[in-house]
Amino acid sequence: MTRPNTISIDRAAPCPAVVATAFSGGKESPAAYADRVLTLHAATIHAFCDAHADSKRFDLLTKTPGYADLAKTLRMAAIEVKTAARAPHARAVIEEAARRLDVPSVDLYQLAHAPAHLVAQGKWRPRSINVAFLQDDATTRAVPRDAFQKKLNAISSWLPPVRDYDVPGLHHLYSELGTLLPAYEKVGDGVSAVFKRSAAIVQSWSDALTNETQRTLRGLRHTLSGGHVREPKSYKFSDDDRRMIFSAAKVLSHHVGDIDAVITQLRAHKEGDDASSIHRLIAGISEGLNDVAGFLDGFGRWVAAGSREDAWRTFTLHIQTNVGLEKWGQLASRASVIAMLPTLEQVEKTGKAKVRVNFKLTPIDTLVFSLYMSGRGGGYLLRAGYFGASINDFEHEIRFQVPGVMNAALGEDYSYGPMGCLGYSPKIGGFASNLPVNIRAGGYLKVYHSALRNLTAPTRRMAEEFTIGTSLAREAVGRFRDQRKGRAHVVPVQDGWPSAQLWLVARGELKHGERVRQSMAERRAQIERALSSSEARDTFVARAEEAGLSRDEANALPESSLNFLRDLDAAIAREAKEIDAMAHLAAKNQPFSLGELRRRLTNVRRLVGNFEFVDLMLARTLGEHPVPRRAAAV
Repeated sequence: MTRPNTISIDRAAPCPAVVATAFSGGKESPAAYADRVLTLHAATIHAFCDAHADSKRFDLLTKTPGYADLAKTLRMAAIEVKTAARAPHARAVIEEAARRLDVPSVDLYQLAHAPAHLVAQGKWRPRSINVAFLQDDATTRAVPRDAFQKKLNAISSWLPPVRDYDVPGLHHLYSELGTLLPAYEKVGDGVSAVFKRSAAIVQSWSDALTNETQRTLRGLRHTLSGGHVREPKSYKFSDDDRRMIFSAAKVLSHHVGDIDAVITQLRAHKEGDDASSIHRLIAGISEGLNDVAGFLDGFGRWVAAGSREDAWRTFTLHIQTNVGLEKWGQLASRASVIAMLPTLEQVEKTGKAKVRVNFKLTPIDTLVFSLYMSGRGGGYLLRAGYFGASINDFEHEIRFQVPGVMNAALGEDYSYGPMGCLGYSPKIGGFASNLPVNIRAGGYLKVYHSALRNLTAPTRRMAEEFTIGTSLAREAVGRFRDQRKGRAHVVPVQDGWPSAQLWLVARGELKHGERVRQSMAERRAQIERALSSSEARDTFVARAEEAGLSRDEANALPESSLNFLRDLDAAIAREAKEIDAMAHLAAKNQPFSLGELRRRLTNVRRLVGNFEFVDLMLARTLGEHPVPRRAAAV
């Protein structure tokens, strides 16, 4: 009997079993806290498990408010783990949620990197769900789809779609490999521990030479970077803005002590009040040792992440075989077959080891550009010599490639995750030696593993910038061609804005900013309600204290937060107005400053990031996310 494609989460039914409550040292244990938090989302968790194997039901679930609330809660926990040196309660939430949802925990930790507005819209899905349904995660898409991409997708529909095939013996192989993962994780933990101990030793040398201001700065930098806020920019904020950002840092990581004292310290540090030559030398040595300790600790964490059993359960390979024609080492054409191996997690859940097969056709591949079509959609590659960027609806890559010969790439698949690629296609001799073109046969291997994320993270912005640059170059060529022919250059326009890639990206940033402004308006209304009576204000202040602020900081929080939200809203509105004015100039083929446009787009991203970071604290102080509490004696 088939289930109807409807989703109901108005009942609270348990998914897997609930963790038992335990208390330690008079405080709520991480396990008890995780149970308390996730019990609030029990109905959504049940619906998630119920829709796990049905893509239509799952899509309906993502449109419910409960799903977005669960994702926002998990995102906050993931950011706390990323920002704090130790976050046992937040880590317990992620680990227990992964168990109840029956997804790998590495999928949930990646929520820290997902844009808040897309998470709030229910656009985020665990990576394992994307792999199972072969659906793309909107929160990782690099650039908006342009008209050219739509045409390539339409042409690609002529090719056979991706199909699944059973491979005899593959299930048994996966089962055997799965038994080795726990032992491999232990080895990785041992190696990681060596680097972490080495980092602690070097850090102790650094700490012996550091001063209080440096220690404060280090803690702040770690916390703010985890929340995607750049610490040097905080000096440009007003006092209310700075106080709100530092308050959020304190709530999320407890790195920050008295906020007013911290601001005084940082101002003195910036102005060089203690910057004698000997102080600078000692500070420089301390910073150098701190960097070495950070590298050792980071490498240790990378080893640990790379050997985690969960990470290997989501690991997979894509193997492409191709045959093609190549001339002069600069012009190639080829046909390919891609075998997309399943993840161990897929095999364990379905009890089957099915290999997906995707057909790909590359009619032209040169040192300038490349076009390709496949069962997943079309795409294009733009190059500056041997370096280039490839972007389509399901992945983006930064490549080093000799057309038709060799290929190395880093990027991300919007279903499978971070990716590294190596490929080679040697020349075929024998009967083909006398042909006017070279025949090359070979392929490439794409590796998908969550430990590659730190390497692939920069490729998102690089791919975006590369496509913007090539889009501007195409427009410049068109403008020059029209000028030579003595005709007016017409800029393609859609809804009053140019339709070039640069403006698609800019419009996407402004839409994001507009959604954030709506969120800020809702937050202002909530805070104003919290000030509507003395009892409501006392509750707000008490929650702020419970979250980690001092009594004075908590008392100042309502007014400071309102000022912060008003200033931020006005700043985003100003930037949006200027960007919109430049878009209309460009649409009329009038000059505008590209540098100014980029600066204002960067400002919008920074302002949005500041709000999303502070909003984590506001959500907690408004009671949307519980905080660990002291338990009654038992």
